[in-house]
Amino acid sequence: MTRRHLAPLAAGLGSLALLAACSDTDGTIAVSGDEFMVPTTYSFESQFEAGASSVSYQGQVCRQTLIIALDNAVRDASEISSSEYRGSSVPYFDDTIAGDIAAQNTQTVLGTTLPVPEAVDTLGELCGTKHLKEKFAGNDTVTDWKDWNTEFQGVSGQSNAEAFLRDLITAVSNQAEQGTNAPGEPHYVSTTGIDYAQYIQKFLLGAVVFAQGTDDYLDNDPATPGKGLLASAEQAGSNPYSALEHQWDEGFGYFGAARRYADRSDDVNRDGVVDDNNDGFIDVRSEHNFGASTNAAKRDVGADPSSPTDFTTAAFEAFLTGRAVITAAGVGFDDMSSDQQAALLTARDDAVSTWEQAIAATIVHYINDVLDAMAERDTNASAGLADLAKAWAEMKGFALGLQFNPASPMNVGSRFADLHALLDDQPALTNDPTYRQDLLEARALIGTTYGFSQANLEAW
Repeated sequence: MTRRHLAPLAAGLGSLALLAACSDTDGTIAVSGDEFMVPTTYSFESQFEAGASSVSYQGQVCRQTLIIALDNAVRDASEISSSEYRGSSVPYFDDTIAGDIAAQNTQTVLGTTLPVPEAVDTLGELCGTKHLKEKFAGNDTVTDWKDWNTEFQGVSGQSNAEAFLRDLITAVSNQAEQGTNAPGEPHYVSTTGIDYAQYIQKFLLGAVVFAQGTDDYLDNDPATPGKGLLASAEQAGSNPYSALEHQWDEGFGYFGAARRYADRSDDVNRDGVVDDNNDGFIDVRSEHNFGASTNAAKRDVGADPSSPTDFTTAAFEAFLTGRAVITAAGVGFDDMSSDQQAALLTARDDAVSTWEQAIAATIVHYINDVLDAMAERDTNASAGLADLAKAWAEMKGFALGLQFNPASPMNVGSRFADLHALLDDQPALTNDPTYRQDLLEARALIGTTYGFSQANLEAW
């Protein structure tokens, strides 16, 4: 089922020449001689219902929140030790959100300082019948660019992405129930130096969030007409948006940025929660940054001053521009002019490329943290496993996610396999010189693949 339908993405930050910038005023872009506005916030009025917003991606916010809820469960020893986490119906992942899980308060799950609006203040209200498994790589087979039930890579002896996830959840549940965790460390840290909480969460961000965003909603695969950029420009039922507008919005929802992302500093966006309209609530559908959007800001903040990056602006401008092209064109992709198609594809490529660069930069960050933790254990006999286990699990979990983007430059040739051979399936528990060298080679491979400067490879 291997299909390669997007050209490998370039390493540069953004190739679309915009007159619009993330500033206090809207900008314009010209396509086929027609100028139209590109807003500085992710706000687009409905073409079908006067005065209504056409932006909606609550399902994506739901699944971002469910990943956090499952992470919370893994970190709760009494919860994760329950036998249901070792069964075929894992809470948050399998089946419709219901019962006690549906009654959970969204504010509590996310840990926001302000309440969430009543319409989405419980997981049941936010998610309805949605859950994680239905959008996990290998289960949404209409759009999957590989068969993730047989072609999953990056972990020795594993070829099924879902089976691997279930193995991780079962392992931490057993460990918590039996007390076989590393002595003196949290119940989710193994004696082999794996932080299961971080590993599961970061793997889900790849196998649900990044996979769906890049290989479904922002794709234009001719083999899946009606999906992604090939969706209809007609009104979607009675909703105030077209199917095409909604597909793009859902891709944006998986990137995770708040709608006023550009109005905030990187220091604010890295934390990601702001009451932008000052109504005393945090509307998770518009005011909360999730996942990649926060990491993009963290890496921008952490870049070397001699080699600054602006992942946040590049990604957000690309998402704004693509949506503006879709709205202004008012027709489906096949009926757009060649210039409109080119503008939309360029915006999509810039959005996806920058999104992945932020992930790759985050992998570099955790490679550096693993190197530091290994060195600390070499000089400090009392240093525990927790720091090493956390850094390694985040590094490995994020790195596994790269395979789910069909346009990833890491999927060219043997790069992905080479990367994971270097990262290995667990960390070295001492300051092993061979493993240190492997990690430095992995970091260099990422730098070459994405065009990162040596200064940033060391700074992140």
